[in-house]
Amino acid sequence: ILDQFESESKTTGTILIKKEDQVYVRGMGIADESKRQTNAPSTIFLIASISKQVAASGVLRLVDKGLLSLENKVADLLPEFSAANWTVNGKSATLHHLLNHTAGTPDAYETASISSRLFKEELTIQDFINSIRGLQIKTEPGSVYEYSNTGYLLLGEIVRRISKKTYADFLTGEFFNNLNFQNTSVGRPVLEKPLALPYTVGNNGEKVDLIEFKKIRFRHDGDIFTDGNIYTSVSELVEWTENLASGNILSPISTKKMFTPGLESYGYGWVIEQNADGSHTYFHGGSWIGYTSVLVHIPEKRITLVWFRNFKGDNETADKQLVNRLLRSVL
Repeated sequence: ILDQFESESKTTGTILIKKEDQVYVRGMGIADESKRQTNAPSTIFLIASISKQVAASGVLRLVDKGLLSLENKVADLLPEFSAANWTVNGKSATLHHLLNHTAGTPDAYETASISSRLFKEELTIQDFINSIRGLQIKTEPGSVYEYSNTGYLLLGEIVRRISKKTYADFLTGEFFNNLNFQNTSVGRPVLEKPLALPYTVGNNGEKVDLIEFKKIRFRHDGDIFTDGNIYTSVSELVEWTENLASGNILSPISTKKMFTPGLESYGYGWVIEQNADGSHTYFHGGSWIGYTSVLVHIPEKRITLVWFRNFKGDNETADKQLVNRLLRSVL
């Protein structure tokens, strides 16, 4: 299957498929043209919104420590926001609502003060907070699902304020060091490790460096961009996923909450669906500045699929067909 897709230039990146104790991993295409490096099992990628499960885990770790409650009100944790603006019909937005995208959070990325500076200037978390501090939440908390990158930026800031650490230091100390991860980091890739650079299609159909082509001055993947700022390799994401889903990272109560579907089947950083045979599929995707990622985990069958890509010109329909064909073959 992969031979066919690669020969037709329909895919690039690194893919890992694990079923029970059997592992298949393969790199395809170019990671860094300047260094003549191809994508390999150890290549590091930015995983974009798959990072949300890590942010959710950070919040839940603080809940497990008794430092936060899922019922804490957003306006209490972030006093820049007024309680009135974060309440609709007498119901206030809480951590729980931020985690499952039902808080009605205003979109900071769409405000003029942020969108006019995106990729052009360095932005701070206070810039994002200030951009929406006078806005009313859009819906009654818990009533409507609306995917919110801004909500996960706020969750990261809450982690920083409660832990009194940078987001990177907190996650590294609480999770990554305990798992002995060597390729996983926050906000910037691990130095001296092979990194996939993002590419796209140029004006004449050629493959070009996306950062240069789009004239991106700031990638917005630093410590504050907790909606999608984790760098890792396919093998370490699989190890993270297996440990998280099996309850080795969070308490049993927090693990259950993370994988309990709410509106639109969204839990905390995961989409959770029940299959016809009673098994469950946990999945999430991500896309940011030329990186795209897919993660699928079926715990009852001990199947995990991870696919990282670094070429914006990939055919999305072909991508979905590839993932579905690979999962069917494994099942």
